[in-house]
Amino acid sequence: MPELDRKATRVFAGKVVRKDLVRKVKVGANVPVFVLEYLLGKYCATDDATAIDAGLRVVNTTISSNFVRPDEAKKAQSMVKDKGKHTLIDKVKVRYLSDDDKHWAELVNFGHKYVHVPEHFLREYDRLLMGGIWAQIDIRHQYDEDARGKRSPFWIDSLKPIQIATFDLEEFRECRRNFTTDEWLDLLLRTIGLEPRSFARRLKMLFLVRMIPLCEHNYNLVELGPRGTGKSYAYRELSPYTILLTGPTTVANLFYNMATGEMGLVGIWEAIGFDEVADLQKMSKDVVTTLKTYCESGSFARGKDALSGVASIAMFGNTNQPVEVMVRSSHLFMPMPDIIREDMAFLDRIHFYIPGWELPKMRVEFFTDHYGFVIVAVYSAIKKQSILAGLLILGDTSIQGNIKSLRSPAEPLQVGMDNGARRALVPLENKRNFLDVSGDIVERVDPIFFSDPMMAAMKALGMT
Repeated sequence: MPELDRKATRVFAGKVVRKDLVRKVKVGANVPVFVLEYLLGKYCATDDATAIDAGLRVVNTTISSNFVRPDEAKKAQSMVKDKGKHTLIDKVKVRYLSDDDKHWAELVNFGHKYVHVPEHFLREYDRLLMGGIWAQIDIRHQYDEDARGKRSPFWIDSLKPIQIATFDLEEFRECRRNFTTDEWLDLLLRTIGLEPRSFARRLKMLFLVRMIPLCEHNYNLVELGPRGTGKSYAYRELSPYTILLTGPTTVANLFYNMATGEMGLVGIWEAIGFDEVADLQKMSKDVVTTLKTYCESGSFARGKDALSGVASIAMFGNTNQPVEVMVRSSHLFMPMPDIIREDMAFLDRIHFYIPGWELPKMRVEFFTDHYGFVIVAVYSAIKKQSILAGLLILGDTSIQGNIKSLRSPAEPLQVGMDNGARRALVPLENKRNFLDVSGDIVERVDPIFFSDPMMAAMKALGMT
């Protein structure tokens, strides 16, 4: 076994997996890589060949019996009815329906939007209400004849998110000291499935720059280059907290829907990728204008209120000419839609431009057979500290760093409550406005008042 593999399996035992196993299992299974690695991390995180073979059999059996293909949804529902109970791996979304005064779960591949879900799961995993999570679910069939309102025979008994159960950041930092900078760079590259020996140091760094929006809030990135270089792969496969848009979208979908009072994608996901930046040309001017404002400060205005999000923005586009021709005849932003490429204010908001023409088209020999981190393990390390679950943050800051209060907290608190908020950080100045807030909101959303940005940050992280 090569020295770096030996060191990785010894120092990070249970948190690394052989990356060629992912490709073996991925063939024929339309499952995101982070889900496969979660299973491989449970059963194949070892250097013992016999144990790996046994673990692979378990993983393949688990996927074949527990993962439902969308076109087999009716068959799966019938099977649960016949068996009475079954374990599934699926994406779970939860929404609150006021007509029923009840939370309903939707199992995406299972094809059912009305599944009973215990309330305590919503308190433990707030992302169920914010776009959903991939999870291992025990589902039961039991028809309740006495139920009032909407009836459904499916009940969730157990829900285990696809994530590392426990993670010690200090231990991770201490283990990092066992690796040189070059070794660490190679280990991170293998984590995303690439073999570092195939690339010079600059190329390694460019591949890792693609990952920055996945671990930094409000980071704006552009990559323009030839087709087939894997520009959008990470946003489709490597994280449960990102979304890849493959066509035009709207202001309501991307930012905030004023008709329904629901937050858009920037408030739900941690990174949003535009698979083809040219699609912006097909969108309304309002989308681009709002996106330009959002890319500057992470905030935007809809109706009477200023709203904010943390999602990073990554825009990918294809070049149809050699870079020498682009430089000679125009400039390096030419592949961008004309609504953006001449807008210097928009271009100034981009933090990094990846020169995609320097990156090679993906070939089989570029993929690694060595050990790398289980994706969800390294993602936990990068995220460092979680904001309190179900937290809504209101207010704004001036350019001098002073807290700016809201005209009225009633409407944003109502929107937050409808989307699952259980507590809210509110500027101290708005305390006197709470007479205008309905009793229902006050009962369900706990206000936490703050008077300076540092105190707000500490309260958001649960450090006070």
